[in-house]
Amino acid sequence: MKELRGFPQLRSDRHASTLMHDEANSRIVFFALEPGQDVPVHTSSATVVVTIVDGSGTFIGDGVKSLMKTGDSVVYEPKEPHGMIAGEHGLRFVAVISPSPAHDSSRR
Repeated sequence: MKELRGFPQLRSDRHASTLMHDEANSRIVFFALEPGQDVPVHTSSATVVVTIVDGSGTFIGDGVKSLMKTGDSVVYEPKEPHGMIAGEHGLRFVAVISPSPAHDSSRR
């Protein structure tokens, strides 16, 4: 068993993230954003499952914007453009990326 604990410390200049686990089948990243901070729209070669642990924010995916809050989850398909903007109380979420982009042989 591998225990994954703690979110990254908030940063005033940009969103904060911590890589908690990385293997061929999955990557797990914890994110912490102050109010108004964002994760710019980007793509991944993998499926990305996001679960909001605390706060709320706007989640962007393939041209759609949705307000998500604690307890909500969203799934982004491979190569789907996606990003997040923290709400007025900040945002903390966990992203499970599968398979891990670092181990994706098609990217080499």
